[in-house]
Amino acid sequence: MDKLVLYSSDSFTLGGRRDLSEQVGGINVLCDRIATSIRAIPGVADAAVRLMRRSEGTRLKAFIVPKPE
Repeated sequence: MDKLVLYSSDSFTLGGRRDLSEQVGGINVLCDRIATSIRAIPGVADAAVRLMRRSEGTRLKAFIVPKPE
């Protein structure tokens, strides 16, 4: 169940997902799980994944830090 923002006993809005997944192209994805998979690639020191801002598009954006070597 998603997080709910209650306004009254019969009024609410959705306040985000409890499972921390995001909808991307109609598929639920976990950005942290994708970042963990990228970090497991040889030569990658660190990685972060997030949704693009509305002005950027509707997909994911990955930030990858290569190992110094």
